[in-house]
Parts: sequence; C-alpha cells; structure tokens
Amino acid sequence: MKISDTGFGIVKEKMDRIFDSFTQDNINNKRKFGGLGLGLYIVKNLVDMQKGTVKMESKPREGTTCTIMIDFPIVEKAIHHDQINVENAIFDLKGKHILVVEDNAINQMVIKMITKKWLNTSVSYANNGQEGLDLLQQQHFDIVLMDLQMPVMDGYEATIAIRNGKAGETNKHIPIIAVTADVMETTKLRVKEIGMNFYISKPLKNEILYHAIKELVLV
Repeated sequence: MKISDTGFGIVKEKMDRIFDSFTQDNINNKRKFGGLGLGLYIVKNLVDMQKGTVKMESKPREGTTCTIMIDFPIVEKAIHHDQINVENAIFDLKGKHILVVEDNAINQMVIKMITKKWLNTSVSYANNGQEGLDLLQQQHFDIVLMDLQMPVMDGYEATIAIRNGKAGETNKHIPIIAVTADVMETTKLRVKEIGMNFYISKPLKNEILYHAIKELVLV
C-alpha cells in the first residue's frame, strides 16, 4: 500500500528519527496540522507485528510518500452448499402467465429483472386495479401479483371486484398475492379477509417470490 501527500515534506537529516515516538518535524502550537508525533511510531509497530516493512521517501516542500508492504496468506473462500443450490436453481413456471398490478415504475422494473431469468414465464403489467380488471377480461392469466396502494382503484378494491366476478366468472378464484411495503399485522389480516391467497413484503427477493407463485400455480 502506498500513501502520498503534498505537505511540507521531511528533511533528509530527520528521516532516521521519523519513526521514533513523540517525534515531529516541527513543533509549533500555531501550525495548521499537528499531533502528538505518535502516528508513524504506531504504524511502524503495527507493521512490524505483521512482519512487514515501511519505507518513507520525502522531499521538502514537495511532499512525502509512505509505502507499506505486508504479506498475507491467501485463503480460499468457503462455498456453502446452500449458495450452490441457489446459484444452480432452475426457476421454471412451465408456461404460466403472471399479471402484475403495480403503479410504481421502479417496482415494475424490479419484477421484470427477477422474472426475466425464469424459464417459461410470461408477465403482463397493469398500472392500477381497474387496468388489472380490464386485462383479466381480455387475456388468460394464471396468477396476479397485486400492489395495495394504487390510484384509480387500489389493490383491496380490485381484489374484492375479482372475487365478486367483476373480471369474469373464470377469474373469481384466480390466485392473488399481495405485494406491498406495508408490513402491519392489520394489513396481513385484511388481505386474507378479502380473499387474497398470500402476502409478500417489499423489497422482493427472487427465491421467495418464485416459491410463493410456484406453490399456487404448480400444484
């Protein structure tokens, strides 16, 4: 490691004593930068304990360079079996079509980044509950990821409408997962009361989202 400054520098005659304790190039109570003179002494002792070397090069009015060299053994990073399983896991929804009802563009992007790595998975997006109802009547979907707070029609209203057949009789029992940043216990109870199948809190994680969907559509 090499550290350089552009300070006052150290004259050659004082370089031999620079690592001694309580040694400074200039003791002046009015100087802009000061200290007890222990800094380099402590550095030298710490480096010596690690069997390393410290080399100082300095030119008055130009600056000083301190080079520290310490050899450390290279240790192989331990790889846990659970890490291997996650990296090699195959996320395959076998042709299922997901409807994401979410008004936030960033949250939509997060879901796109997650699901684009899944096999045999298609995803459509609606910006509010009403758009979600319209899409359900136009296309076939296997599951809905429903945000709760949205303009026009929120996730609660949209879910109640779906369960009442407003999106068609075939969609009355479509699996719906609440996807929200609201982690209040009352919210979890409410989404269950209105007929949602599951609850996931943001920020979303790949494995949690996949397995939640898998449990509902691949049975």
